[in-house]
Formats: sequence, structure tokens, C-alpha cells
Amino acid sequence: MDNEKEMDESVNEDIFEEDSGLEEKQDLGVDVIPEEGISLPLGMALNNESLYRLASKKKIDFICIVGPVGSGKTTFQAMLYSMFLREANDNLIFSGSETLAGFEELLDYIRIDSGNTEVDMPRTLKQKGEKYYHLELFCGSTNQKKNIILADIPGELYDMCKANSETLDAQVPYLGMAKNIVIFVDGKTLLDKAQCNVAIMNTRILMLTIKSSNQFQKGMNIDIIISKNDEIVSEDSDKKITKRIDDLKKKLENLSEYFNIHYFRIQALNDYKQKDDSSTALLDLMIYWTKEREFNRQQTAYQKNPLRVTSCFNRFMERQSYE
Repeated sequence: MDNEKEMDESVNEDIFEEDSGLEEKQDLGVDVIPEEGISLPLGMALNNESLYRLASKKKIDFICIVGPVGSGKTTFQAMLYSMFLREANDNLIFSGSETLAGFEELLDYIRIDSGNTEVDMPRTLKQKGEKYYHLELFCGSTNQKKNIILADIPGELYDMCKANSETLDAQVPYLGMAKNIVIFVDGKTLLDKAQCNVAIMNTRILMLTIKSSNQFQKGMNIDIIISKNDEIVSEDSDKKITKRIDDLKKKLENLSEYFNIHYFRIQALNDYKQKDDSSTALLDLMIYWTKEREFNRQQTAYQKNPLRVTSCFNRFMERQSYE
């Protein structure tokens, strides 16, 4: 009996020691790699290392999302995922994700506070590092799969980089490989003339900073998203919001020589099919992102010569060659 008791205690100690090590790895948000067997992803938001590993296996379309704190970027990403949970459609079919747990974590905030009139999402903090969310989609029109990576740049980092090209290159070195750069404008700022002018100025400054950065390539796709459209339309009886959006377009018009600029108005909690006349449905936005488009990207005179590589594996860790 004593021998059996000692054996049970020894086995329990070994199990607890193994479990403890597993918990430590899970807390770090890394894949659990057993001594024998295969690695399984935890499903949380990807970091640089895990994204590099994914890009080595699959061709990815990189969507870089930037904007000030509270402009609706995180809610937007949660609603993109939620769209595929509600109803199937023939145009774009959800085929998988490496970050299901990460998306579910974002959606939990909406589900818990579903009775509230406003969405209180967690902020993406700079000190937590990069966060990338993955969607694998099957396009019915082309019979092809698309791997979309959503890169969420924290609002604090946006404030640091918007007027400094050197900081932008250092802090967001992957901007140049983005298929689309999505700039969020908080729709609520358009209700106040002073705040609207600041929002327009900041958007223009950011685009000029991108233009002067080492990552700039002529013909980059810039998508300006005016968020929370459902919250501002009801207060736009005199069409002042429409006029201010027109002002935004006029202020950015001369930059169309360098960028392909598109404008979208989206709802805070977007029903991907039901929308008012001025809003873009999320499904339409995703279809737009998955379309193959020719980019007339040309190196500018003041841009340092980049070492261009075609492999998606190498493009994620793309290096610059300096003369």
C-alpha cells in the first residue's frame, strides 16, 4: 500500500509540473508545441512571429487599419467576423481563421453590453505589441481562397506616427506591403465644425507622412472610412455631415496623384446587409478588398531603393537596401 501511495504522489507531481509549464506557454500567447506531435495554434491574435509563419505557408492580403483612439477600428474588426457567424452568402464564404479565439474575445464585449446604446470596446494598447487577425475566405466569383490579415495599429501609435515619417518607418515597418491602408475618421467628430477640421487635418497629415516615408509607393490604396454613420445620420437633417465629408474629399483631392483613394461610410454596429442609403455594407467592403486589382506602384525619386521580393514569405520581413 505504501508503495502504491508513493507512486500515485509521484505521478500527480509530474502531471502538475507539466500542466504548470503548459499554462505558462498559454499565458504568453504562443503555440503549444509538445515534445512529440504537431503544434496547434491557440487561436488568439497573431504576433509578428506567428504571422511570419502563416505568411510562409499562404499568400496573404494585408489590410492595415489606422486611426485615432475611439474611432471604431476594434469594433469594426469584431463586426467583420460577426458577419460570417450570422448567415452564409454565395459571394464570400468563411473558410477558416487562425485567430478564432481572438475574434471571439472582441465579440464578447459586444455581447455582454448588447443592451447599451454605445459600444465600449477594449482599446488596442501599444505596449501589448502588434495584433493581427486572420480570415480565410472563399470567393464564389473566382473559386479562389483569400487570406485576409487585418493589422490593428493602436491609436496611441497613430498619434506618434502621423506627423513623423521616420517614426512611421520604425514603428510600422510593414505599411509598405499593405494591399489597402484603411484610415478611420470618427464620424462623430463631423458633428462639430472644430473637431471636423482637426480630423480632416490629421488625415491629410498622415497621408503626407506616408508619402514622405521610405515605404511609400505611388499608387498605394488608401480607404478612408467614416465610422459610426448610423449615429450621425439621424443628426444630419440639414446635410451638414455630407458637406463636411465633401470638404474632406476636397482637402485630399490633390493627393490622388499619389494614392488610389476611396471613401466609405459604415455603421458602428453594422448589419452587413441592412443599411441606410449612405452606408456601405460590410459584405460589400469585404468583396472590394478581395478583388484582384492592378497596382501601379512606382518608386519615387526620394524613396530609398527597396529590395523587392515576390515571395510572400519574404515580403513580410522585407528589408530595405540603402545606397
